[in-house]
Amino acid sequence: MNDCRTILTFLGLATCILAGCGSGEPSRENLSGKVTFAGQPVVFGVIDFVPDSEAGHQGPAGSAQIINGEYDTAKSGSGIYGGAHLIRITAYEEPPPPASEDETKPTESKPPIFSGYTIQASIGEGTRDFDVPADAKGFDLMKQNVQRARNEP
Repeated sequence: MNDCRTILTFLGLATCILAGCGSGEPSRENLSGKVTFAGQPVVFGVIDFVPDSEAGHQGPAGSAQIINGEYDTAKSGSGIYGGAHLIRITAYEEPPPPASEDETKPTESKPPIFSGYTIQASIGEGTRDFDVPADAKGFDLMKQNVQRARNEP
């Protein structure tokens, strides 16, 4: 009887391992690359990978910091699920100043060169570079959404 339980336990574990027991969700994939603005490396910024639900892609978003023109979701952010995405990029001329020990003292930083510039693309694990054109300067996704909302009937 003990031999039968041992065999059944072993078969159950083997089936679970072969079937991939766990949460049932696919694992996030890492993505890295370069981000340029008008052909020059973005000094500092953020790149967000938002699954394009209109293209049928669901799942959590991924992100990474852009430092000296390079990003890597494995180092500063979170990976992606491959597929159609809206890639939103925000760029700054310089990194933000360090936070003050005094939480009541405001820190001053320059406004972004552009905010939320969106590129539509299908992406997966590996390397992917993005170039934001010079005419994106001043683009602000939040202002665009507010203007669009005000113009709708």
